[in-house]
Amino acid sequence: MPSRTVYIDIDLTLVDLEGELLPYAAQRIKEMHDTKGYKLIAWSAGGHEYARRLITKHELLSYFQYILDKPDWIIDDYPAGILEHARVLTVHNKGFWEKFWETLFKKEVY
Repeated sequence: MPSRTVYIDIDLTLVDLEGELLPYAAQRIKEMHDTKGYKLIAWSAGGHEYARRLITKHELLSYFQYILDKPDWIIDDYPAGILEHARVLTVHNKGFWEKFWETLFKKEVY
């Protein structure tokens, strides 16, 4: 089985405007790591130190393999292939993490 890697943004994806976890976010992070064995990478436009601070605050540091700055540039021989290969999910509301698991993640056969 190929390994899967999930990049997770911080602000308004993992935490709200006050820096508090969105509902079900911690539970889903743990499930992706422990149950599925996914490699989790956090990134933020606020920088890797900012991301690490929030992840540490919520005791999730051990679940992330890397913590990065959000990229300013992506250089690839076939940039369109990035979106063909990766699934990009948009967090529209605080119910995202619950529905993510129940509708998409449980159905994944990888």
